[in-house]
Amino acid sequence: MRGLRACDARGRAGRSLHRSVQPAPQRRRRSHGVLAESAGHTGPPHSRNPINYGAVPNGKADDTKAIQKAIDDPSKTTVYFPAGKTFAIEGEVFLRGNIRRLIGCEAAVKGGAYARGRVERKGGAVVVGDGSAPVVIIERMDVMYSSVEFRNETSRTVVLSSCTWPVQGPSTGSGDYFLEDVVGGPFVFDNPKQNIWARQLNTECWDDNILNHGATLWILGLKTEKQKIKILTDKGGKTELLGAHIYCTNPSPKPVLFDVADSAATFIGVRETCWPGGDKPYDVYVRETRGGETRNLNRTECPGNKHLPFFVSRPNL
Repeated sequence: MRGLRACDARGRAGRSLHRSVQPAPQRRRRSHGVLAESAGHTGPPHSRNPINYGAVPNGKADDTKAIQKAIDDPSKTTVYFPAGKTFAIEGEVFLRGNIRRLIGCEAAVKGGAYARGRVERKGGAVVVGDGSAPVVIIERMDVMYSSVEFRNETSRTVVLSSCTWPVQGPSTGSGDYFLEDVVGGPFVFDNPKQNIWARQLNTECWDDNILNHGATLWILGLKTEKQKIKILTDKGGKTELLGAHIYCTNPSPKPVLFDVADSAATFIGVRETCWPGGDKPYDVYVRETRGGETRNLNRTECPGNKHLPFFVSRPNL
């Protein structure tokens, strides 16, 4: 970064937020064992799957009650979905009690149709609530092209890893939240007490992608498609982004890339790429508002009209 000068939209020098980095809680690397045994629907002794509780994984019958029964069985701590099956969730499933881990094993989860990223009919939801386990891990869930919503409403630590989960409900929980290798969005963080660490986040949605309403958010590696605001930070929130590929795949005008309102944010190593078939880039890379005054950092002010090397917004500058 030699020779680069971090600045805000007013051109004043600054420094990054220096967010503390936390690794996600360690996971036992034994998912392959569950996957290998899933053909017989048995699994290791500490786990269970919804088929044993009445689920009919054909993608048509509603499996909500069977999945909830599997989760609420107090004798186990892990629920897995056998590979090659398709489960339907039309109601709300709550991760509570003794459950510590939900493993998708790349089985499909359905619950409502999708059209160009928009829900056609209401699907179900998977909600992380309070329970006895201090950490809840959800991994390898394939919820692509479905309207099953994911919501984090707990004070516990939550890890969402290796998932395609397009519909993300507001995160109102206060516990630490880790997102690793997740495709989805929009992501909405509503609790000022929550800390979020995201690694390899891919937001592909038709609405504003990430809305940080007062939380503390750290992102290492962001890839986006389509349009709208990629990150909105307001209500005193803190956002630090390290590395982003902004992939424009829509010819509609895109006025603002990042929006910061009376909050703190750092954006480092951002590049925009447009599809050569007529897609339009963003006009404004950063819109910064403080105390009712708004200023813009335009694309044409950035290196090569497509790079944002280092931008910092701090209320005390």
